[in-house]
Amino acid sequence: MVTSILSVLSISVYALIDPGSTLSYITPFIASKCGKLPELLRQPLEVSTSVGESVVVRQVYRGCDVMIHDHHTLANLNELEMIEFDVIMGMDWLASFMLRWIVGGKLFVSTFREILLLDVRAMF
Repeated sequence: MVTSILSVLSISVYALIDPGSTLSYITPFIASKCGKLPELLRQPLEVSTSVGESVVVRQVYRGCDVMIHDHHTLANLNELEMIEFDVIMGMDWLASFMLRWIVGGKLFVSTFREILLLDVRAMF
């Protein structure tokens, strides 16, 4: 896991980049500032938190612009009440711009910027 300041919908946010999370999330407070309308999920999701609680997620903000190291990416951000972070960027977002391959039994991760490559490798 890595923490960082990202720009989400032109708002600077404190982010957790978590490859252990399948999906990406945004707090209702930050979501209310972005001017984007949420979409109701066809089927609500039950999300387990790091403290062992379960929370139901009912809304998603699709196609949110996330800027990292001067590169624009898109993310679907599910609305989730949380205190420590403004957003959690999960594997759905990471997989959208990462290239992974295995050579000689070692996992290599390549991204569009070397600095991110170093941070991501530290996660595995």
